[in-house]
Amino acid sequence: MEDDPESSGGGWLSALCNLNGKLYLVLALCALFIVPLRIIAYNFRPLDDANRHVAKAVSGRSWSDILVTRPEWGDFDHNAGWHRILAGLRRLGLGKEDLLTFSIVALAWAFLLTGQLLYSRAPLAWGLALLLAMAGYTMPRLFLGRPYLIAATALLILLSVWKAPAVKPWKRTAGSALLIAFAVWTHGAWHLWALFPISLALARRFRDAGRAAVAWLAGSLLAALAFGRPFEFLYKQIYHSILALTSAEATHMLATEFQPVFNVMPLVLLIGGFAALRLLGEPVREPLSWPAVWLTLLGWTFGLYNGRFWHDWGASAFLLVLAEFFRAGLERLPRGGRDLRAAAFGGLALAAVYLAHTADIGSRWNNSELKDYLSMDDPAQAGWLPDPGGILYSDSMLVYYDTFFANPNGPWRYMLGHEAGMMPEEDLRVFREIQKYRYDESLLKPWVEKMRPEDRLVLMRSRSSQPNIPQLEWKYAAYNTWVGRRPRAAEESPAESSSPKKTGDETPSN
Repeated sequence: MEDDPESSGGGWLSALCNLNGKLYLVLALCALFIVPLRIIAYNFRPLDDANRHVAKAVSGRSWSDILVTRPEWGDFDHNAGWHRILAGLRRLGLGKEDLLTFSIVALAWAFLLTGQLLYSRAPLAWGLALLLAMAGYTMPRLFLGRPYLIAATALLILLSVWKAPAVKPWKRTAGSALLIAFAVWTHGAWHLWALFPISLALARRFRDAGRAAVAWLAGSLLAALAFGRPFEFLYKQIYHSILALTSAEATHMLATEFQPVFNVMPLVLLIGGFAALRLLGEPVREPLSWPAVWLTLLGWTFGLYNGRFWHDWGASAFLLVLAEFFRAGLERLPRGGRDLRAAAFGGLALAAVYLAHTADIGSRWNNSELKDYLSMDDPAQAGWLPDPGGILYSDSMLVYYDTFFANPNGPWRYMLGHEAGMMPEEDLRVFREIQKYRYDESLLKPWVEKMRPEDRLVLMRSRSSQPNIPQLEWKYAAYNTWVGRRPRAAEESPAESSSPKKTGDETPSN
């Protein structure tokens, strides 16, 4: 016969082995706290929007001073709240590298730690949900340093708070409106928050759906008022979405996150979770009243049209559904001092969550070891960046992200920025033709012909692949980066032609 743990002085062991205990919660929070710090220790740098958010805040310039845009776009800032937060930190003395680190770490903390605290009574459930979602390639994008993580974190809270009917629903409605207001102010996309009350309606929680709709509309209006020009804020958020999705004739021309996503794994895991609940004796009807289940299905379905429905909405809701499935199962595990297997299982799960996030698989985190940038501060690149008032042309958004981050106060504008649909119509047609024919250099001709001496054409090519555009002279100026400009010999003044030539590693084309 096994000894009674209480009679053998094992009461402390019972608390230690309890998978839902406070010790495991503290360990889980510590592990998730360290994860983003470990990732940036690899010298990780996001490739896209985090760079332009930081550069925008550092520069203090309007978008019309940064990008060549169509007239109707004006100076509208889609992420005005996030840029104000970064600009405030800038005034406190943080440099651009500090702001980038803050963006990566603070936003990842917000999402990971919020989810863990929401499951403080069943902390292992959140860790296992993260692990299973990673294995099924259904995780949100947590370390990109982008303000959509504020909206994703707000969504976690709201889905948890609205999981069951509230005693004081209007107090919950008011709090939800404030949370939505902050998310919309920083991230935008106010119209997509309609998915939240829709998910409650699909769960047959019609009164709650009505209250959530009030919270959505009130929060969106508060965000618009905080922006300062309410009508412009509400209208141009929708206009931006339409422009981004309708300015391309084929899906491969859209930004990667706007392209359709098909992954059957979320449906497989949902069906498996429902089957497991049935085996555990739980009524399967209960999960159908969870708004997170319906938001998962909405995000997955509309993700077949636009991937952001899944990445920004469905994946976050899916994590909560998985955590609920695990919570139901973990509640049935034994909680005794004699079950050391529970502590071992919890420890291994915690280690797996940490390692799965931080392992540098395929150098996914150590991604900037060889990278350098076009920089005004580099004497070797003098004369090869656009002159004041010039335009930087490119067929790659990565050139914009990297160069704008390295030169937030560069006195030039970018033809291609973070959304191709913002370009003037004539230039947008040129870019779409380049995309359509898979980046044929001959299609750059309209841009080359209208380039002025102060303009530059920047193309991402290997050192051995100098662009075949003889109208320009070329320099391999940075890693996998060629810069083309109008030949200087025919355009420089007599004073310039008599001045000594610089002897850099310039390689003009033949």
